[in-house]
Amino acid sequence: MISPGKGSGPRASGGGHVAIALYAGTAFLLEDTMHRTVLPVARRKAARSALEGDLSQQVQRVTQEAGVREQL
Repeated sequence: MISPGKGSGPRASGGGHVAIALYAGTAFLLEDTMHRTVLPVARRKAARSALEGDLSQQVQRVTQEAGVREQL
């Protein structure tokens, strides 16, 4: 038999992970359907500019990607 205090740590940690996953999933779903940021998600500089910038900003570094070469 497990004592009452031994199972609460992993349960709380798992509950926290579930809550974060539900929040992130909801935020990304709303963002995808409404085509704008609704709930804040901790995006860094490159990810934010890729979503909010214009096309030239999005493809700026594509020439340095693997498999991309100059046209023959």
